[in-house]
Amino acid sequence: MKKENVILIFAACTLLLSGCAQNSGAAASSTTTAVSTTSASTVPSETITEAITTEAVTTTTSITEAASAPDLSTQTRLFRGYVETDKEAEYLFGAPDESSEQLSELTYGTLLEIYTCDHNGWYLAELGREKVGYVKADVIKEYPHKYPFGDPLFGGYVASDSAINLYSEPDESSDVIRQIEGWTQISIYESEVEGWYVTALAKTDDSGEYDVGYVKAEYIAEIPDYNMEATESKPNEYGFYELQDPPVSGISIAALSGTWYNPDKPNEQIMITNDGDLYSGSFTFTEENSDTINGSVRLEYGLNSDETRTYWYTFYKNGGTLWNAFGADGVIPLSDLYAGQSGEPHFVRAS
Repeated sequence: MKKENVILIFAACTLLLSGCAQNSGAAASSTTTAVSTTSASTVPSETITEAITTEAVTTTTSITEAASAPDLSTQTRLFRGYVETDKEAEYLFGAPDESSEQLSELTYGTLLEIYTCDHNGWYLAELGREKVGYVKADVIKEYPHKYPFGDPLFGGYVASDSAINLYSEPDESSDVIRQIEGWTQISIYESEVEGWYVTALAKTDDSGEYDVGYVKAEYIAEIPDYNMEATESKPNEYGFYELQDPPVSGISIAALSGTWYNPDKPNEQIMITNDGDLYSGSFTFTEENSDTINGSVRLEYGLNSDETRTYWYTFYKNGGTLWNAFGADGVIPLSDLYAGQSGEPHFVRAS
Protein backbone atom coordinates (compact mmCIF):
# COMPACT_ATOMS: atom_id res chain seq x y z
CA MET A 1 0.00 0.00 0.00
CA LYS A 2 1.33 3.41 -0.86
CA LYS A 3 2.29 5.72 2.02
CA GLU A 4 -0.18 8.40 0.85
CA ASN A 5 -3.10 5.92 1.00
CA VAL A 6 -2.19 4.71 4.51
CA ILE A 7 -2.16 8.33 5.75
CA LEU A 8 -5.52 8.96 4.08
CA ILE A 9 -7.06 5.86 5.68
CA PHE A 10 -5.81 6.76 9.17
CA ALA A 11 -7.04 10.35 8.87
CA ALA A 12 -10.51 9.20 7.79
CA CYS A 13 -10.74 6.77 10.72
CA THR A 14 -9.79 9.48 13.21
CA LEU A 15 -12.27 12.00 11.80
CA LEU A 16 -15.24 9.63 11.78
CA LEU A 17 -14.56 8.25 15.25
CA SER A 18 -14.63 11.70 16.90
CA GLY A 19 -17.96 13.25 18.07
CA CYS A 20 -19.93 12.86 21.34
CA ALA A 21 -23.07 11.39 19.77
CA GLN A 22 -21.41 8.18 18.45
CA ASN A 23 -21.06 5.01 20.48
CA SER A 24 -18.05 2.77 20.00
CA GLY A 25 -19.79 0.05 17.98
CA ALA A 26 -21.36 2.54 15.56
CA ALA A 27 -18.07 4.37 15.14
CA ALA A 28 -16.16 1.22 14.17
CA SER A 29 -18.83 0.20 11.65
CA SER A 30 -19.00 3.62 9.99
CA THR A 31 -15.22 3.83 9.67
CA THR A 32 -14.89 0.50 7.91
CA THR A 33 -17.55 1.36 5.33
CA ALA A 34 -16.38 4.89 4.58
CA VAL A 35 -12.69 4.14 4.19
CA SER A 36 -13.22 0.99 2.16
CA THR A 37 -15.14 3.06 -0.39
CA THR A 38 -12.39 5.70 -0.55
CA SER A 39 -9.50 3.28 -1.03
CA ALA A 40 -10.98 0.43 -3.08
CA SER A 41 -9.47 1.55 -6.38
CA THR A 42 -5.85 1.41 -5.22
CA VAL A 43 -5.40 -1.99 -3.49
CA PRO A 44 -7.30 -5.33 -3.21
CA SER A 45 -10.44 -5.03 -1.06
CA GLU A 46 -9.44 -7.82 1.38
CA THR A 47 -6.22 -5.96 2.21
CA ILE A 48 -8.11 -2.71 2.81
CA THR A 49 -10.69 -4.40 5.07
CA GLU A 50 -8.01 -6.05 7.21
CA ALA A 51 -5.95 -2.90 7.61
CA ILE A 52 -8.87 -0.60 8.35
CA THR A 53 -10.59 -2.99 10.77
CA THR A 54 -7.40 -3.27 12.79
CA GLU A 55 -6.97 0.51 12.84
CA ALA A 56 -10.63 1.10 13.77
CA VAL A 57 -10.62 -1.37 16.66
CA THR A 58 -7.46 0.15 18.10
CA THR A 59 -8.87 3.68 17.91
CA THR A 60 -12.29 2.63 19.31
CA THR A 61 -10.67 0.95 22.30
CA SER A 62 -8.72 4.08 23.18
CA ILE A 63 -11.86 6.22 22.97
CA THR A 64 -13.79 3.86 25.31
CA GLU A 65 -10.96 3.90 27.81
CA ALA A 66 -10.79 7.70 27.72
CA ALA A 67 -14.56 7.98 28.23
CA SER A 68 -14.36 6.07 31.51
CA ALA A 69 -12.60 8.98 33.20
CA PRO A 70 -13.08 12.21 31.21
CA ASP A 71 -11.47 15.42 32.39
CA LEU A 72 -14.45 17.46 33.62
CA SER A 73 -12.45 20.68 33.41
CA THR A 74 -12.82 20.44 29.63
CA GLN A 75 -16.57 19.70 29.77
CA THR A 76 -19.60 21.98 30.07
CA ARG A 77 -21.84 21.48 33.09
CA LEU A 78 -25.49 21.45 31.99
CA PHE A 79 -27.45 21.10 35.21
CA ARG A 80 -27.86 19.18 38.45
CA GLY A 81 -30.07 16.15 37.99
CA TYR A 82 -31.61 13.34 40.00
CA VAL A 83 -32.52 9.76 39.18
CA GLU A 84 -36.19 9.00 38.59
CA THR A 85 -36.86 5.31 37.99
CA ASP A 86 -39.36 2.53 38.69
CA LYS A 87 -36.52 0.02 39.08
CA GLU A 88 -34.71 -0.80 42.29
CA ALA A 89 -31.69 1.01 40.88
CA GLU A 90 -30.00 2.39 37.78
CA TYR A 91 -26.24 2.51 37.28
CA LEU A 92 -23.37 4.86 36.55
CA PHE A 93 -21.40 3.15 33.78
CA GLY A 94 -17.78 3.44 32.71
CA ALA A 95 -18.83 4.10 29.11
CA PRO A 96 -22.09 4.98 27.30
CA ASP A 97 -22.92 1.29 27.00
CA GLU A 98 -24.92 -0.96 29.38
CA SER A 99 -22.37 -3.76 28.87
CA SER A 100 -19.56 -1.57 30.27
CA GLU A 101 -18.38 -1.53 33.88
CA GLN A 102 -20.96 -0.52 36.51
CA LEU A 103 -19.20 2.15 38.58
CA SER A 104 -21.98 2.80 41.09
CA GLU A 105 -25.60 1.93 41.88
CA LEU A 106 -28.02 4.86 41.55
CA THR A 107 -31.24 4.62 43.54
CA TYR A 108 -34.28 6.87 43.14
CA GLY A 109 -33.42 10.46 44.08
CA THR A 110 -29.63 10.15 43.70
CA LEU A 111 -28.16 13.55 42.82
CA LEU A 112 -25.75 13.90 39.90
CA GLU A 113 -23.96 16.73 38.13
CA ILE A 114 -24.78 16.46 34.42
CA TYR A 115 -22.18 17.48 31.84
CA THR A 116 -21.87 18.07 28.08
CA CYS A 117 -23.88 16.54 25.29
CA ASP A 118 -26.09 13.49 24.96
CA HIS A 119 -24.17 10.38 23.83
CA ASN A 120 -26.95 8.65 21.86
CA GLY A 121 -29.24 8.65 24.90
CA TRP A 122 -26.53 8.99 27.57
CA TYR A 123 -25.27 11.80 29.79
CA LEU A 124 -21.78 12.26 31.14
CA ALA A 125 -22.29 12.59 34.91
CA GLU A 126 -20.41 13.13 38.15
CA LEU A 127 -21.44 11.41 41.39
CA GLY A 128 -20.32 12.87 44.69
CA ARG A 129 -17.29 14.63 43.26
CA GLU A 130 -15.57 11.25 43.22
CA LYS A 131 -16.96 9.14 40.37
CA VAL A 132 -17.38 10.18 36.75
CA GLY A 133 -19.20 8.04 34.21
CA TYR A 134 -22.27 7.75 32.03
CA VAL A 135 -25.95 7.45 32.89
CA LYS A 136 -28.97 6.85 30.67
CA ALA A 137 -30.57 10.19 29.85
CA ASP A 138 -34.16 8.93 30.13
CA VAL A 139 -33.86 8.37 33.90
CA ILE A 140 -32.46 11.83 34.68
CA LYS A 141 -34.66 14.80 35.63
CA GLU A 142 -33.45 18.32 36.17
CA TYR A 143 -33.27 19.23 39.85
CA PRO A 144 -35.11 20.66 41.71
CA HIS A 145 -38.36 19.61 40.10
CA LYS A 146 -41.02 18.65 42.59
CA TYR A 147 -39.91 16.72 45.66
CA PRO A 148 -37.21 14.54 44.04
CA PHE A 149 -36.74 11.91 46.70
CA GLY A 150 -37.95 8.56 47.90
CA ASP A 151 -38.10 7.60 51.58
CA PRO A 152 -36.20 9.86 54.00
CA LEU A 153 -33.43 8.59 56.26
CA PHE A 154 -35.36 9.91 59.25
CA GLY A 155 -37.52 12.73 60.51
CA GLY A 156 -35.26 15.37 61.99
CA TYR A 157 -35.18 18.87 63.38
CA VAL A 158 -32.77 21.79 63.64
CA ALA A 159 -31.16 21.27 67.05
CA SER A 160 -30.26 24.91 67.52
CA ASP A 161 -31.79 28.10 68.89
CA SER A 162 -30.41 29.95 65.87
CA ALA A 163 -31.38 29.59 62.22
CA ILE A 164 -29.14 27.52 59.97
CA ASN A 165 -28.41 27.86 56.26
CA LEU A 166 -29.81 25.73 53.44
CA TYR A 167 -26.94 25.60 50.92
CA SER A 168 -27.06 24.94 47.18
CA GLU A 169 -23.99 22.66 47.47
CA PRO A 170 -22.46 20.63 50.32
CA ASP A 171 -20.02 23.49 50.84
CA GLU A 172 -20.27 26.49 53.18
CA SER A 173 -18.89 28.75 50.45
CA SER A 174 -21.79 27.88 48.11
CA ASP A 175 -24.95 29.98 47.68
CA VAL A 176 -27.41 30.13 50.58
CA ILE A 177 -30.89 29.25 49.29
CA ARG A 178 -32.65 30.33 52.48
CA GLN A 179 -32.45 29.97 56.25
CA ILE A 180 -34.19 27.37 58.41
CA GLU A 181 -35.36 28.54 61.82
CA GLY A 182 -34.07 26.78 64.92
CA TRP A 183 -36.10 23.75 66.09
CA THR A 184 -37.86 23.44 62.73
CA GLN A 185 -38.80 19.85 61.87
CA ILE A 186 -37.54 18.67 58.48
CA SER A 187 -37.28 15.40 56.58
CA ILE A 188 -33.68 14.27 56.19
CA TYR A 189 -32.34 12.57 53.05
CA GLU A 190 -29.00 10.99 52.30
CA SER A 191 -26.25 13.18 50.86
CA GLU A 192 -23.38 12.03 48.70
CA VAL A 193 -20.96 14.00 50.91
CA GLU A 194 -20.09 13.02 54.48
CA GLY A 195 -21.09 15.58 57.11
CA TRP A 196 -24.04 16.88 55.09
CA TYR A 197 -27.71 15.99 54.63
CA VAL A 198 -30.19 16.85 51.89
CA THR A 199 -33.53 18.36 52.86
CA ALA A 200 -36.38 20.33 51.33
CA LEU A 201 -38.75 23.07 52.44
CA ALA A 202 -41.90 24.10 50.61
CA LYS A 203 -41.53 27.41 48.81
CA THR A 204 -43.52 30.26 50.31
CA ASP A 205 -45.38 31.05 47.05
CA ASP A 206 -47.80 28.07 47.32
CA SER A 207 -46.49 26.72 43.99
CA GLY A 208 -46.05 23.20 45.33
CA GLU A 209 -42.34 23.42 44.53
CA TYR A 210 -39.59 22.93 47.09
CA ASP A 211 -36.33 24.63 48.00
CA VAL A 212 -34.00 21.65 48.00
CA GLY A 213 -30.46 21.85 49.31
CA TYR A 214 -27.87 20.82 51.86
CA VAL A 215 -27.63 21.30 55.63
CA LYS A 216 -24.70 20.54 57.90
CA ALA A 217 -25.29 17.28 59.74
CA GLU A 218 -23.90 18.64 63.02
CA TYR A 219 -26.98 20.88 63.42
CA ILE A 220 -29.52 18.10 62.80
CA ALA A 221 -30.99 15.71 65.36
CA GLU A 222 -33.33 12.79 64.84
CA ILE A 223 -36.87 12.97 66.21
CA PRO A 224 -37.34 10.22 68.83
CA ASP A 225 -39.17 7.09 67.73
CA TYR A 226 -42.86 6.72 68.48
CA ASN A 227 -45.16 3.71 68.55
CA MET A 228 -46.96 4.29 65.26
CA GLU A 229 -49.34 1.37 65.89
CA ALA A 230 -50.45 2.51 69.32
CA THR A 231 -54.18 2.73 69.86
CA GLU A 232 -55.81 6.07 70.61
CA SER A 233 -55.06 7.01 74.19
CA LYS A 234 -57.81 8.20 76.52
CA PRO A 235 -58.19 11.97 76.97
CA ASN A 236 -57.28 13.59 80.25
CA GLU A 237 -59.81 15.48 82.35
CA TYR A 238 -59.39 18.53 80.12
CA GLY A 239 -60.09 16.62 76.91
CA PHE A 240 -56.49 16.50 75.65
CA TYR A 241 -54.82 13.35 74.35
CA GLU A 242 -51.21 12.33 74.96
CA LEU A 243 -49.18 12.34 71.77
CA GLN A 244 -48.58 8.83 70.34
CA ASP A 245 -47.01 9.68 67.01
CA PRO A 246 -45.21 12.67 65.46
CA PRO A 247 -47.44 15.59 64.44
CA VAL A 248 -47.15 17.58 61.24
CA SER A 249 -43.86 19.33 60.56
CA GLY A 250 -43.19 22.52 62.47
CA ILE A 251 -45.11 21.69 65.65
CA SER A 252 -42.90 21.11 68.69
CA ILE A 253 -42.24 22.46 72.18
CA ALA A 254 -38.70 23.11 70.99
CA ALA A 255 -40.13 25.78 68.68
CA LEU A 256 -41.55 27.61 71.75
CA SER A 257 -38.23 27.95 73.54
CA GLY A 258 -37.59 31.54 74.60
CA THR A 259 -39.38 34.52 76.14
CA TRP A 260 -42.89 35.68 75.23
CA TYR A 261 -44.83 38.76 76.35
CA ASN A 262 -48.40 40.03 76.26
CA PRO A 263 -48.50 43.16 74.01
CA ASP A 264 -51.50 44.46 75.97
CA LYS A 265 -49.75 43.87 79.32
CA PRO A 266 -46.00 44.09 78.62
CA ASN A 267 -45.06 43.05 82.15
CA GLU A 268 -46.74 39.68 81.66
CA GLN A 269 -44.17 37.24 80.31
CA ILE A 270 -43.71 33.52 79.75
CA MET A 271 -40.26 31.95 79.82
CA ILE A 272 -40.27 28.54 78.09
CA THR A 273 -37.47 25.96 78.01
CA ASN A 274 -37.57 22.69 76.11
CA ASP A 275 -34.76 20.91 77.98
CA GLY A 276 -33.66 19.17 74.77
CA ASP A 277 -37.05 17.51 74.27
CA LEU A 278 -39.17 18.25 71.20
CA TYR A 279 -42.54 17.56 72.81
CA SER A 280 -42.30 18.60 76.47
CA GLY A 281 -40.66 21.30 78.53
CA SER A 282 -41.17 23.72 81.40
CA PHE A 283 -42.40 27.29 81.81
CA THR A 284 -42.49 30.22 84.19
CA PHE A 285 -45.29 32.77 83.83
CA THR A 286 -44.72 36.17 85.44
CA GLU A 287 -47.86 38.19 86.11
CA GLU A 288 -48.12 42.01 86.10
CA ASN A 289 -47.84 42.04 89.89
CA SER A 290 -44.66 39.93 89.61
CA ASP A 291 -46.29 36.77 90.97
CA THR A 292 -45.11 33.67 89.15
CA ILE A 293 -46.62 30.38 88.04
CA ASN A 294 -44.34 27.43 87.29
CA GLY A 295 -45.18 24.21 85.55
CA SER A 296 -44.78 21.95 82.56
CA VAL A 297 -45.66 22.51 78.90
CA ARG A 298 -46.65 19.67 76.56
CA LEU A 299 -47.69 19.10 72.99
CA GLU A 300 -51.09 17.35 73.01
CA TYR A 301 -54.09 17.12 70.72
CA GLY A 302 -57.87 17.19 70.76
CA LEU A 303 -60.20 15.18 68.53
CA ASN A 304 -62.71 17.01 66.32
CA SER A 305 -66.17 15.65 65.45
CA ASP A 306 -64.81 14.28 62.16
CA GLU A 307 -61.98 12.45 64.04
CA THR A 308 -59.32 14.87 62.77
CA ARG A 309 -56.81 16.25 65.26
CA THR A 310 -56.16 19.76 66.48
CA TYR A 311 -52.80 20.21 68.19
CA TRP A 312 -52.32 22.32 71.32
CA TYR A 313 -49.46 23.59 73.43
CA THR A 314 -50.84 22.79 76.89
CA PHE A 315 -49.47 24.48 80.05
CA TYR A 316 -49.99 22.70 83.37
CA LYS A 317 -49.19 24.16 86.78
CA ASN A 318 -47.02 22.15 89.13
CA GLY A 319 -49.53 19.71 90.57
CA GLY A 320 -51.30 19.05 87.26
CA THR A 321 -53.93 21.80 86.97
CA LEU A 322 -54.32 23.20 83.45
CA TRP A 323 -53.21 26.84 83.28
CA ASN A 324 -53.73 27.54 79.56
CA ALA A 325 -53.69 26.02 76.08
CA PHE A 326 -52.43 27.68 72.91
CA GLY A 327 -53.23 26.55 69.39
CA ALA A 328 -50.34 24.80 67.58
CA ASP A 329 -50.68 25.29 63.82
CA GLY A 330 -47.12 24.65 62.66
CA VAL A 331 -46.54 28.14 61.26
CA ILE A 332 -42.81 28.81 60.75
CA PRO A 333 -41.33 30.95 62.17
CA LEU A 334 -43.51 30.76 65.28
CA SER A 335 -44.00 34.34 66.48
CA ASP A 336 -47.52 34.43 68.04
CA LEU A 337 -49.36 32.34 70.63
CA TYR A 338 -53.16 32.55 70.84
CA ALA A 339 -55.02 30.89 73.71
CA GLY A 340 -58.23 28.88 73.46
CA GLN A 341 -61.03 29.48 70.97
CA SER A 342 -61.09 33.24 71.62
CA GLY A 343 -57.41 33.78 70.96
CA GLU A 344 -56.94 35.60 74.28
CA PRO A 345 -54.56 36.02 75.91
CA HIS A 346 -52.16 36.65 73.05
CA PHE A 347 -48.38 36.46 73.45
CA VAL A 348 -45.64 37.42 71.00
CA ARG A 349 -42.03 36.32 70.94
CA ALA A 350 -39.60 38.77 72.49
CA SER A 351 -36.94 39.96 70.07
